[in-house]
Amino acid sequence: MGTVARVFLPDAQEALQAQPPPTTKPAQATAAPCERVWIVEDDERIQRLMRSALETAGYRTVVAASAKAALALLDRQAPPQILITDVVMPGMRGTDLAARLRERHPELRVLLISGYSEGEVGDWRSGERGVHFLAKPFRPAELVAAVAALTSS
Repeated sequence: MGTVARVFLPDAQEALQAQPPPTTKPAQATAAPCERVWIVEDDERIQRLMRSALETAGYRTVVAASAKAALALLDRQAPPQILITDVVMPGMRGTDLAARLRERHPELRVLLISGYSEGEVGDWRSGERGVHFLAKPFRPAELVAAVAALTSS
């Protein structure tokens, strides 16, 4: 002998007809078309995630895998309006890169990202004019919001 279980489910056609069709809105660009964002991150997966999220939101992006590569871009690219950099990278810390870029472009806004706590970023403090901190891991929407907050600061 065994157990008999019966499950009564509604007809699938009835359920589909009862629900209104989903409405999808195209992603709205939130950035001014002139916003140039440099992403300096040594993890390729995070680079792709950030680039995709920011470009979908309307930002123009340039990606570099290291601080050294970003410094080399200065002579070949228009300077960034916003720098997003990982704090801990091989070769040069993101905070050192930000300081060097700000020497040439004092109006540069900086978003520091790190898997470490905000206290690990040294002298750079979130809330300083044009500097914010975003802890890893983050969602694409959180990144876009943090960059948007920089554009309004």
